[in-house]
Amino acid sequence: MAREKIRIKKIDNLTARQVTFSKRRRGIIKKANELSILCDADVALIIFSATGKLFEFSSSSMRDILGRYNLHASNINKMMGPPSPYHQLDNCNLSRLSKEVEDKTKQLRQMRGGDLEGLNLEELQRLEKSLESGLSRVSEKKGECVMSQISSLEKRGSELVDENRRLREQLVTLEMAKTMALKEAVETESATTNVSSYDSAAPIEDDFSDTSLKLGKRLKTPEIEHTCVCVYLHLRFAYKYQLLCLHTLRFGSIFPPILSPEFRIKLLDVIVESILQMKQLQSLNHSQRIALAGVLALLFPIFSPNLFRPLGRASPSLFSEWNAPRPRHLRLLEGALHRQISIRQQVELWSPLPDQSWKPCTQSFTGSPLPEKSQGFLQVFLDGGLNQQRMGICDAVAVAKILNVTLVIPRLEVNPVWQDSSSFADIFDVDHFITVLKDEVRIVRELPTQYAWSTRDYYATGIRATRIKTAPTHASAEWYVENVLPVIQSYGIAAVAPFSHRLAFDNVPESIQRLRCKVNFEALNFVPRIRELGDAVVHRLRNPPSSSITSGATDPTERVNTIAKSGAGKFVVLHLRFDKDMAAHSGCDFGGGKAEKLALAKYRQVIWQGRVLNSQFTDEELRNKGRCPLTPEEIGLLLSALGFTNNTRLYLASHQVYGGEARISTLRKLFPVLENKKSLASAEELAEVEGKASLMAAVDYYVSMKSDIFISASPGNMHNALLAHRAYLNLKTINPNMILLGQVLVNKSLGWSEFEGAVVNGHKNRQGQLRLRKQKQSIYTYPAPDCMCKAA
Repeated sequence: MAREKIRIKKIDNLTARQVTFSKRRRGIIKKANELSILCDADVALIIFSATGKLFEFSSSSMRDILGRYNLHASNINKMMGPPSPYHQLDNCNLSRLSKEVEDKTKQLRQMRGGDLEGLNLEELQRLEKSLESGLSRVSEKKGECVMSQISSLEKRGSELVDENRRLREQLVTLEMAKTMALKEAVETESATTNVSSYDSAAPIEDDFSDTSLKLGKRLKTPEIEHTCVCVYLHLRFAYKYQLLCLHTLRFGSIFPPILSPEFRIKLLDVIVESILQMKQLQSLNHSQRIALAGVLALLFPIFSPNLFRPLGRASPSLFSEWNAPRPRHLRLLEGALHRQISIRQQVELWSPLPDQSWKPCTQSFTGSPLPEKSQGFLQVFLDGGLNQQRMGICDAVAVAKILNVTLVIPRLEVNPVWQDSSSFADIFDVDHFITVLKDEVRIVRELPTQYAWSTRDYYATGIRATRIKTAPTHASAEWYVENVLPVIQSYGIAAVAPFSHRLAFDNVPESIQRLRCKVNFEALNFVPRIRELGDAVVHRLRNPPSSSITSGATDPTERVNTIAKSGAGKFVVLHLRFDKDMAAHSGCDFGGGKAEKLALAKYRQVIWQGRVLNSQFTDEELRNKGRCPLTPEEIGLLLSALGFTNNTRLYLASHQVYGGEARISTLRKLFPVLENKKSLASAEELAEVEGKASLMAAVDYYVSMKSDIFISASPGNMHNALLAHRAYLNLKTINPNMILLGQVLVNKSLGWSEFEGAVVNGHKNRQGQLRLRKQKQSIYTYPAPDCMCKAA
């Protein structure tokens, strides 16, 4: 059958016209490129689309080719005779090369900071971006070199540890041999012969030769006390040696030996002689002696804690996180512990939100019907944490609807921070997801056999024509029609990676916005095991085994019962977003002293190579701007000022808190009933989600949606996702006023009553009141008016 000739006329269909323009534009540019390569010709091609967008191609420099064209057109009539072709070509090449040398020389001077007078604002911005790009590459190379040096030092450190272990084994062998020899010598002596005591030994010349042990009670016999002193010296020698290895590993410095060989031999002699003096231990075998030494080593830090404090100062990045900082707001903390809560304040606090005249309208929404045939398949690869991936899933469904393609269940990339390899099916109910969206978008679990080659490994091994990796952040719907749809029509499939925040929030059809809302609030249900675990946690929060904790105030019984009744069976979820990344990136001071500042600065340098804007400001400036995350102590003061009593059940929804229990202790002092997944669920119940950050976050998300009140200490993806979801269902959510809290907490002279008044007044309209989305704001934070309709 002969191929039908295409009739050349204007294409009326806008989408078909854009697709034809994109395909034919690429074809003519390809032909021009082939012509320039095959025939060594200089080719310039200029195309303007119907919308006025410029596309150009040149085999060398567009400016030089146009200059040659203008020169040729102006001088063609002035030529007296036919010039030599070789001479003309040489002149053209010389002119072009001279121009290139001049331009490159000028560009080099400008990059060095000279010859900037004639540049306009746009050219200066272009030059600045070029310099920033080069500086970024230099910083990345520097970071690679630093990490390489760290790796080599760590390797050297492990070698030193192995060598130390080998030497210790040899030392133990020699010590055993010497002990056996001395024991045999002692047995041959008379029973009345006294072994030379420790006091007659040569003095030990060392900077830590103090042998005093302060254990609170004097030991029973002088012999045992005498031996503990010797064991103390031996352990302190081991500590010094380990500290030497740690310094060498962390800072690459080579320190002189702390102990001389002569001193080590003397120390061994003292230990052996002291053990021989102890009649109580002479009957123990070698294994029992090792066990006794192990027990002494374990109890030693308890008896002498001051000995191990220099270890935290020597390596602050390792030990500062667990140093319990002193409370920074003692005056406010004292007021919070003795606060008086009114009945009216409690009733208002626990009352649900009133009707705000807005209701979800995705249930009544029916989008355009599905076309009979799909144009191909769309794959997306989602990075980030659970809630960032959730937003990416909603955008992927919307893009599939725009392009009329079949969406493959999105692939969740391994989280680089938490190293979680959970898949879509591990977190979300796939059957429910497909069923809810069956009338909107075609969705398949896996690709057909003919496209089975399209995998993550396939795209990681080279440049592939079917991969789209240049999708801009918040790209328009037209961008996907012009750049992704032609790939799908040519190959039957396109893979977009990365795909995070890749669809705009503005200038999108209303039907697409409603579809995104439907995916977010209706299609994405967690798998049954997560819902079951979440329901069990919620049940235990609402029905505690006992209610022995009461308010510490001396109020009448009736008043206490009224306050307790207003919050009975209710709980608050607190998302305490205070991990090490947040603390370091904020650049704020959290009261941990110089060791903590040094540790966070080192962490900031390694992770972000110093590219942290907040580090340029002081702590007071950052707090006045609301850029510092709230610490557990500060969030506890906020909750106390808002009217929560000390018998409020708090559920802590956090993956990891910077500083651990040492940081949470002040919050627990204010709110003793502080729960989390591990305190409410058994080890068997947590077995399937333990160690998987996305599944743990899913449980926290589910419990947060079931809570009476939700509050997040700092903005973030989970904060935004729950703020939107709870607003969609008209649930109470407290959104902290970071600027106000930063300013009042900086004022150290502020009393409790003034602090409480400022907090209450500053949060009257921040407890779940609906806010309409503004231009450029996320639909996943502010669902109205895109996802909600005004009630009649």
